[in-house]
Amino acid sequence: MRNFVRAMILLSIIPFATFAANFPGAFPTRNEKLREQVAQDPDRILPKTNYFSAAVDADFFKPAYVERKISERYSANPYHGNGYWIESRFERVPIESIRLNVKLIPWFGSSSFGYSARSQLFSLAAGSWEDQLFRSDWKFRFRASDLELQTFGGGLIIQDRPVNGGRIEFVHGDIFLRFTVDGTGGLTTPSDTYDHHIGLFHDRLGVGVIWVEGAVNESQYGPQHAPKTAYLTGKIPLGRSTILSSEIDGNQYAPAFQISSVTKIDNERFHFSARPELRYYGKGFAGGWRGHTQQVYTGYDLQSLSYTNAINIFRTSDAAFVPAARMITEWQAFLTFSFYLDQEGGQFDFRDAPRENYYFWDAGIRAFPTLPRQDYATTDAEENKPRFTKQLQFVVTLHSSF
Repeated sequence: MRNFVRAMILLSIIPFATFAANFPGAFPTRNEKLREQVAQDPDRILPKTNYFSAAVDADFFKPAYVERKISERYSANPYHGNGYWIESRFERVPIESIRLNVKLIPWFGSSSFGYSARSQLFSLAAGSWEDQLFRSDWKFRFRASDLELQTFGGGLIIQDRPVNGGRIEFVHGDIFLRFTVDGTGGLTTPSDTYDHHIGLFHDRLGVGVIWVEGAVNESQYGPQHAPKTAYLTGKIPLGRSTILSSEIDGNQYAPAFQISSVTKIDNERFHFSARPELRYYGKGFAGGWRGHTQQVYTGYDLQSLSYTNAINIFRTSDAAFVPAARMITEWQAFLTFSFYLDQEGGQFDFRDAPRENYYFWDAGIRAFPTLPRQDYATTDAEENKPRFTKQLQFVVTLHSSF
């Protein structure tokens, strides 16, 4: 008990912190190239061969809201009580260049809704083909259906959105061309959304264009169209633990830009990440996109994604200046327990609407029935993050992978 009290005191005095740990939004496996992922993880116990792989990652959670008055609508969140989210992934490799993937997610958001009233099953499938291009030095990769979380450009418009669609890439050394079509997830539009991207120097420099095919919606002034938006992205390493990123966008209506840095510290027991950023959106930049940015999929794995995102900015206006920061700390105090603190704050300084100040924090205890691994507290997708809802909460999570 004394050690527990000491741990909580130490956690409380850690300065503004954070790292994208393996609480919601950072499950350790992806629904793509599963064979390579489980091969690097000796703790996985499910059978695996060169032609078949499987992995299961489960969270059993219990949020406890610090102040109910923060939002009387908290019960509308489907994950407000004790429940579970189990991501089961399967991969079949009929031939070396082709992969078939299936992801099944049985979940139960809260016991408050009844014994089995809200237990559901999400099912997503995808196929990929990767090979040499006409026996040249170029490689191509094609993937259809479930693309999981995608970010177009640097995230000024679409950032960490679940996408069902198609993607094709052509790669030669440190140069790649990527063409993505999003049919269902990035924006709530009746038409597909496209992103054409060219990356140089392992994507440290990128250029591309985003557009929506056809009219976005109809109004009293006729059909409204989303503008074709060109973008330029850049990444510069600053030392061993910090990356400076920037993005400049422009279309026929207005410009937009973003600058941010990500600093990560990661060792056996302590994980830290900090991301300050600035965004600017010129008035009219969103065009027909405005009003078509709200989240349409509210998975438990999306709840820790960043609130500083176009889906929340464009709901009010596209004339905004946004200073923000997110920090996360996770400390593995014991062999099978860790404590985490996630904080995010900022301001939507709208030029034609009242300012919106926001600050959110999540804290909790994570318990690992098996020995913890580094991937419990790290994720490659940390740099970009949207969250459909955030409230002050303390979460106790039991996590297991097999």
